Amino acid sequence: MITNINSSVIKGLLIVLLAFGAQHQAWSGPGHAGNTESDHADEDEMPMVVFTDHNEHTELFVEFAPLVVGQTSTFISHFTRLDNFKPVEVGELTIYLQQDNKTLARFRVTQPARQGIFMPGIQPRHAGRFQLVFELTTADFTSRHELGEIEVVAQSNQVKVSAHNEGEITYLKEQQWQQDFGLMQASERPLRKAVSGFAQIQAPATEYVRLRAPSDGYFITASPIFPGQTFSKQSPLGVVLPKLSEGTDIGHLQVALQQAQTQLALAQADLNRMQTLFEQGAVPQRRLFEAEKHFELAKVEQQTAQARLKQQSQQTNLTGIELISPIEGQILDIKVRSGEFVQAGDELLSLASPYKRWLSVQVPEKFSTAINKPDGVWFQNQNQTYTLDQKNHTQLVSQGLVIDPKTRSLELIFEYPADQAPNLIGARYTVHVYVEPAQPRLSIPASAVIDDNGLAVVYVQESGESFSRRVVKLGVRDADWIEVVNGVKSGERVVSQGAYFVKLASSSQDEIGHGHAH
Repeated sequence: MITNINSSVIKGLLIVLLAFGAQHQAWSGPGHAGNTESDHADEDEMPMVVFTDHNEHTELFVEFAPLVVGQTSTFISHFTRLDNFKPVEVGELTIYLQQDNKTLARFRVTQPARQGIFMPGIQPRHAGRFQLVFELTTADFTSRHELGEIEVVAQSNQVKVSAHNEGEITYLKEQQWQQDFGLMQASERPLRKAVSGFAQIQAPATEYVRLRAPSDGYFITASPIFPGQTFSKQSPLGVVLPKLSEGTDIGHLQVALQQAQTQLALAQADLNRMQTLFEQGAVPQRRLFEAEKHFELAKVEQQTAQARLKQQSQQTNLTGIELISPIEGQILDIKVRSGEFVQAGDELLSLASPYKRWLSVQVPEKFSTAINKPDGVWFQNQNQTYTLDQKNHTQLVSQGLVIDPKTRSLELIFEYPADQAPNLIGARYTVHVYVEPAQPRLSIPASAVIDDNGLAVVYVQESGESFSRRVVKLGVRDADWIEVVNGVKSGERVVSQGAYFVKLASSSQDEIGHGHAH
């Protein structure tokens, strides 16, 4: 397509860019490649041809004067990488003029004049209609742009100017490359309708435990424990040392231990005697059972007296009631420090599965009737979007059947793998619950939409450096994508990253007048 833009601006542009120095160029067929000042005598007064084209690797935005036999046209070729929307820094550009898939002329430059901009000068020798092809070769890829048919005329007065849809906002490639910038094509994508709710992360009720003190005493751990540590099932976590009676001293404990040991020895002797008499049939079995119970009781009393003596004399600090982890879990919280006195029933620490979390969602009453079979949620945290659904093994655990009379909400509980989303227990988020299956909808990235004085606005690329402001009507939002009901057509490219910078460019041009210059 050919367009007229400010020729004096283009003249200044060419003078600046051509000052970057000569480049190695090769040619074959009916053409000539050169960048001498005399070659541009007529080019400065020409209207400009503008192309913008995308492929899987690059965006090409090229401006050049119409091709006239014997006159040099400088192709100001901007190449942008589509993986990061930054300029192509190194590479070799070849431009082909073809007819019937046969190359009749080839022009090549081996490096850009500056980052992202290649400037081959092309001087055709014969008039006619040719297929225009650009081929950029880099170390990473080969990018080919087939721009369609272009005409080479015999004389300048034969140039035909076609209309070009120039956007009202100019945002130059050099500006795009310096900012966080990106484009995305509007197209149909499967989106799911969702309703809003408020959620809190919880430990799974089926894999969560709070350990409490079994009696009054001192909580002791063999080594320091911290939140985040993981323990296997039946691992020791610490002990509770029972509190001694007031007035108890070492002497009393030693006497108590001696008495317990004596009672144990007597009970052992009595048990042995009863065992012999029972085998001889001299006593009934009931007497043997009584002797066994007496022996077991004496054994416990002896062990208890021994433990109290060790505790008082500080021979060990781990004698007491051992606490065992009932699950494979990760310590979430520790309520007491090692050595602190606790009372029976006091919470010591809590553990939960390190692999799973529950998301408890409160859906406002007004949305509750829309919920049938919710299959997941999406939410944002620190500019990152998370989707929890069947694809990452999220499942609905519970769906309430009544509206909570205090919060006027319906509770849903989802279980999800802890590594798929934030897992800090107690954290709260605004979430969106999926309530309908996905349907194809014309959509764009949600990041493309900005609030402009209460209006939803996007910026659509008309050409490489030209954009239009569009007020859009939005529909369903699904995570990072949002439906466009009207305002954008399928296939159009919107500014998906950096839309605010385009808005600023629009404001500055409103103040100083629309311009187009490099």
